[in-house]
This record gives sequence, structure tokens and C-alpha cells, in this order.
Amino acid sequence: PIGDFNTFKSINPADSFFTDLKIPEYKIQEIIDLLHIKNSFNDLNPEHIYQMLQNDQRQFEVNSQSFYKLLYDYFRANEQSKLETFQPDFTNIQYYCRKGGIGKEYSLIPVNNVYYSDNKLLPQKILDNYWFINLPKRMGENRVTKFFGVHLIKDIIADIKFNVGKENKVTNDLNDYINRLKPYWLSYRLEALNKDAKTDTARNLKELKIQVVEEATYTLSDGTTLSFDNFDFIPKDNLVILKYSENTDYENLRNQSHFCDVIAEIICVVFKVADLKNTYRRIFKDGVKETLHILQSDEKEYLLDEAKKLLGISEEELSFWKKVFPGKVTDGDNELSFINSITENIGVPLPPFYKDIEFSNLGTKTGVEFLKWLCTQLTLKLEDVITAKTLESWHKQQFSNYIKDYLNLFEKLLWIKCTGSSDRTEKEKFFTNLIHFDNEAPSIYADFVNQNSIILEPKYGDLVIIWTADKFKIDLNQVIEKEIDVSTKYKKTLKAYSFGESIEDMEKIIKSDNPSLYSLMHFEGFENEVKRECDKQAAIKAAEYGDPDGDNNDEDITLDIVESALLNGSFSPSNGSKSGHKGGSHNSKGDRNKAASGKKQEDRVKSSLLKEGYLVNHVSTKTDGKHYDLEYKKVGDTEWRYLEVKKDSGGYFFLSKAEKQTAISKTNVEKYDIAIVGESTIHIIKSPFSFTDESFEKNSKFHAEPTEYKINFKIEDHIN
Repeated sequence: PIGDFNTFKSINPADSFFTDLKIPEYKIQEIIDLLHIKNSFNDLNPEHIYQMLQNDQRQFEVNSQSFYKLLYDYFRANEQSKLETFQPDFTNIQYYCRKGGIGKEYSLIPVNNVYYSDNKLLPQKILDNYWFINLPKRMGENRVTKFFGVHLIKDIIADIKFNVGKENKVTNDLNDYINRLKPYWLSYRLEALNKDAKTDTARNLKELKIQVVEEATYTLSDGTTLSFDNFDFIPKDNLVILKYSENTDYENLRNQSHFCDVIAEIICVVFKVADLKNTYRRIFKDGVKETLHILQSDEKEYLLDEAKKLLGISEEELSFWKKVFPGKVTDGDNELSFINSITENIGVPLPPFYKDIEFSNLGTKTGVEFLKWLCTQLTLKLEDVITAKTLESWHKQQFSNYIKDYLNLFEKLLWIKCTGSSDRTEKEKFFTNLIHFDNEAPSIYADFVNQNSIILEPKYGDLVIIWTADKFKIDLNQVIEKEIDVSTKYKKTLKAYSFGESIEDMEKIIKSDNPSLYSLMHFEGFENEVKRECDKQAAIKAAEYGDPDGDNNDEDITLDIVESALLNGSFSPSNGSKSGHKGGSHNSKGDRNKAASGKKQEDRVKSSLLKEGYLVNHVSTKTDGKHYDLEYKKVGDTEWRYLEVKKDSGGYFFLSKAEKQTAISKTNVEKYDIAIVGESTIHIIKSPFSFTDESFEKNSKFHAEPTEYKINFKIEDHIN
């Protein structure tokens, strides 16, 4: 038999019947030819094929899908030959089908009531009204409808009417992000396409837009109105209506597995493929930088160049230049003539970095440099070509950097102000106000945006100074000539106690339980209140855990700082401690005896960095909410980097879930560093969680055990 079908028989020349009789294969072929026996199923005549379909199909019930796939292969093999002029007769044909295309129950259904779709184009509650032929998706719906005679679901979509009640605010940002990814999606599709198909596919992808809705309904041709469920999507022409009810940003959507699946499915619908769904999903999740790296590593950057040419001028690029040169830019320009036209209008060649500009996201360093360049070439009103939102992320980042530049000065000036005040409340709010200042970039931007959002180079420092004077009544123009110690004043008092692992740990416990007193601890005159709080904390610990002696002597040691890398290789889980972590402040009563060793290491790293000439903000002494310990940068650098301090526990350290999420977020991953403190050396590992085609859970840099996260590593030779 052929495959699973007893109905179809084949002759095997290697069968013992022939070999025992020593009948050669050419003789067997001669007999086959004389008897007009076909050499393969694909040699059958079309009339024979359709006669089988019109006959009773119950003999194929168990293997109906295999049978239909066999027929599909026949149609594909013969559509340019036997079937080219053949007119199929679908009279009396029935197919084994499933209601809604799912489940394990099959029925024989007349062809006039049977449907097929390459993709899931409609919500399941609609599909449940239709019978689907037992064929896998993405076989090629045009061929299926032509030779099997079934209807296509996409024809139903043409009659659907949408009623969008509320659009999700993430729509525009999501489409900007998707437009940036389109060349990369297309790159992976191009290898399997001929020239004409490449052009058509690029056109379909270029025109794709996704409208994310919080509330929407759709009406079928029979008048039935239904509501979208979360993650339902319906493509119609070049627009995809997608229901997602939560208010969020596209960055969070990239971390939602179900949403990534939906986007990948939409791209499969556009490309009419299935085999690259995981690739399209990965591109959406990883973004431009990681995908570009993979293409370069695979030596397929030429595909990206071809994809960009096929996609031509982006909608955002075209829209931008139409605003710059009204009436002088047309949609019909090809890319070369478009660039030539722009160059002629400007009067000088475009800058070399023009190809790196993302017109859907001009709020980047490259985008801002381009806008500056353009303003030097033209008399241009920026408010005519960009909106307040265009530069939002850029301005917020610059404000954040300037606030960090002023943080140490602000801390000292705030301390001086509180010290000179007779109002106890000001001293109680010292620490809270310090934290507020550090986190106020969004507030400054909100005050700034109304009048200055279009300005490319606002005086960020001056704006921070004005805002600080108004908000905190502090003048950041002041110069402090003498050394100011703003640290807590009661370390000697705390040395008499052991309700925490160290003096720093005890301070954090007080900060958690009594934040006002912790703030007062930065000033003289509160000795008795501090003692009462320490007695209270010691009594709590003694009642719960006993009162073990502790060594609270701080060490003031600076170590050599070495920029290192994690050694590529394979790792095995170590036999170290199976629990415990360093992240967080260990303030809860249940964690006090579990506080990880190495609290003093932060001070060592800070002192060592300061000795090397770095600027340092000791974040973790102020808040645990940042999920890193220090902010640091070299003098002259613009951007502050984040540093999480870990003690080398013999080739591993612990990473909390919150630290991991902070470290791998797109915003932080390139500037989140780890300082591994050894006996005599501090190894600073820059961007250890930035990956290309690897992931946090599976990579060649380290082995992560989900204890919280236990990082097994080896230090590579020093980077000179």
C-alpha cells in the first residue's frame, strides 16, 4: 500500500517475489508500461482524482488529512501540466471537516459549506460557525480553493464592519516600533521569494498598520454583532484591528508572551507563511539592535539592504520631508530620486549618518544631531515638522543626567538648609526630599514641556536650577567651600547593638521602620531618640531570634578596580548555598538573620571608585527601589552608569528578581554593570546582561540558577 492507504497499491522491484525469481528491474518496468500502470500517484489523470473525491470517502475517515495532503501534493505537482486547462467538477463532493477548525470530531460536509484559511483570521467564536476541511493551515489557500472547491475565510472578512469604541493609547507608539522592525521581518522572508513576490510582499508589509483597541465590536454580513475579546484580531485590507484592553506602553508589550505570539501571527498573515513564526516573534521581542547583530553574525546583512530598498521610503520619512518642503515631495518618488530631490532642496548632501536615522523615533542622539544639522542648513521652524512628543524621551534622559550631576551638591545644600532650620519637620523630611529630587526628571519635564519641548538644546542645567529653587527653595548656584559630612551621625551609638548584620544594615532597618527618625539621624541632637529606637529593635530581635553577638566593625579599605569580562564557557551549578540574596535591604523581621554577607562591599567599591577619580552616587543608602547600589561615571562623561555590587562567593553571586528585571530592561541593559568584589580586586563587568542571540536564562557568559538567580561565572583576563 501507499502510505496509510490500502486503496492505493504500489509495486516494489526490490520485493523478494522479484529477487527470488531473478527478474531484473527493467523487465518489471516494461510490464508496468504494458499494463498502463502509473509509476506514481502524481501520474494519475485528473478525472481519476476527482472521481475518487466524488466516491464514498468513508474509507479515508481515519486518515482523511493524509489523503487530502496527498491530493494537495498532486495538485501542486500538476497545476502547470495536467491541470493547467482542466476544469474540476465539484458536484457531490464531500470533505471530512471540523467545526471551527478545532477538536477531534469530524463530519462529512458538502463542499458548498466547507471553508479553509491559511491563518486564523477571525476570533474563534466566529470560526465556530463554519466547517473547515481537514487540512493543515498555510498549505496555500489559493491552490486549496482552486482545486478542492472550498470557500475561503478571507472572503467573509470583506463583509465585516467594525465599530471601535475606544482606541488604546499605545497604538501610535506600537506602530512606530513595528515600522522600525519591518525591514528585519522582510529580510528573513526574502530568501524564499522570487522577484515579483518580493515586491508584492514588501508592499503588503509596508502598508500594514495595527490599530489597538480597548473596546470594539464587529458586525457580520447576517447582522450579528459581536465584541472583541482580549488578543482577538481581524485583518481587513492593510489594517489589523487588535483588542488589548490594558493601558501600557509597547516596551511592556514586548515582555508579554501572548502579545508577542499575536504580533508574530499577524506577520505570518501578511507574509502567508508559518515556518518563520518564531523568528518573527523573536524580532518583535528583541528589537532592532539584537536582530541587526544576528543578521550581521549570519552574514546576511545584504538581505537587510535589499529589504530596505524594497520598502523604500518609510511613511514617517515621507511625512517628515513633506512638512519640511510642502508641495515639493510626492508619494511616487522612488528612493533614489527622493534622496536626490531632498538634496537639491537642501542645497548640500545629506550627512553620512542619514541612513542610521529612524524617522519614527527622532528622540535619539542620532535623531537630535540630524535635526540640529538640518536647522543649520535651512530656515526651519521645528514646530512645523515635529511634535512635543518627538523629543520627549531625549529630554527626559538629559534631565535625569543633569539631576544626577547636581545630586551631591543638592544633598549638601539641603543638609545645610535643614541644619540651620529650627523646624524639626524639615529635618524629618530631609531624606524624603533627597529621594524626591533624585526621581524628579518626569516632573521637571512636565513643567518644561509646555514651552520648551521643541527646543533641541535647552539649557537643561539652568532649568534644573530654576526648578529646584522653586520646589525646594535651594540655590544650586551656591558654592560650598568647606567639607560637608551629610552621613548619619550615630554610628558609634549603633556599635553597641547587634539587631542587624552591620551598622549599615541596622540603619536600613531603622529607615524601613521609622523613616522620620532615619532622616533625623543625619543631624546632631537626637541621641536619645536613636537609642530608644535601637533598644526597641534589639528587643524585637531578641524576642524572635535570640541575641547573637555580631561584629559590626566597618572596614575602610580601597581595592584595585579592574574592568573585566565574564569568561565564555560552560558552567555547572555550584554546591554553594542554596538560598539567600544580597538584593534589597533585609528590613523585614524574617530576613534579619538572612542578610547576606558583603554589605560593607558597597562602601569599599564606592571608596575605590572615588579614589580612581569617578563621580559616585550611593543610591542604595537612600532607597531600595532602584535595584542597584551605585550610580557612577567618569569625569567628563554625560551618561551615568548603574552598578550593582556583589561579593565573590567563590564563583557565584545572588541576583534578586527585581534586580534582574531592572538589569535586562531595554532602558537599562546597556548601562547596568556588576561590581564583583574579591579579596584584593574589584572586577567591574559592563553590561553583563546584554545579549544578542542568547538570553539571560541560556547564554555562554554565565549559568543562572533560579534560586533567586544564582550567577556562576569565571573572570576573564584583564581588559587593557
